[in-house]
Amino acid sequence: MSEIRAVTLDLDETMLDRRATFLLFIRSQVARFDRFFHDVDHDEFVNRVVELDRDGVTPKDEVFAGAARDFDLADEAAQTLPRDFLNRFPDECVAFAQLDDVLGQLAESGYRLAVITNGSEEIQQRKIDVMGIGPAFDYIAISETVGVKKPDAEIFHHTLEHLGVAPEEAVHVGDNPRSDIMGGKEAGLRTIWTRSRRWPQGPGTDAVIEEIAQLPEAIERLAV
Repeated sequence: MSEIRAVTLDLDETMLDRRATFLLFIRSQVARFDRFFHDVDHDEFVNRVVELDRDGVTPKDEVFAGAARDFDLADEAAQTLPRDFLNRFPDECVAFAQLDDVLGQLAESGYRLAVITNGSEEIQQRKIDVMGIGPAFDYIAISETVGVKKPDAEIFHHTLEHLGVAPEEAVHVGDNPRSDIMGGKEAGLRTIWTRSRRWPQGPGTDAVIEEIAQLPEAIERLAV
């Protein structure tokens, strides 16, 4: 088996703790738009929005329309809150604990590092900038910029060309069984699944980690 020379990582729910980020954002939003919530229990509203969001699965217009309806908010709230989400959410990003240490360890071990993420260039890059992790990576592949998204093998191969490594010399890390694990495997990479709240398993993965802090050890085991 080939030596591992590069590690590519998904962004959302792999490095970015979306649940913590969303909770922080909603609390901030309620405080900033206090005029909508004079007669509303803030904690109850926050909990309901988190429930409706389903860890990002539900479209945001539906999330906020449902919450506005449940709490009898003004029509303006149902229109304003999802727009505010699009504008402000990336600025509230929270990384998983020990991410900086993990990226530092991988770099010190000599691995080439890249991000492979689906989404818009503006929003995904803002998340990366807010988290302060951009300088840790040799390349950042955002689907809108590349013109193809995971699980298409092309985005993996495009990234590895920039890193100067072959697919069999790389491992991809992510939470989505289809986009990250099956996509990475079909592109010829080894894969590590970060156990996810959304999906019960990552079929066919080469390794599983419970948290990002376990990544360096998981890569070492694969490299043996």
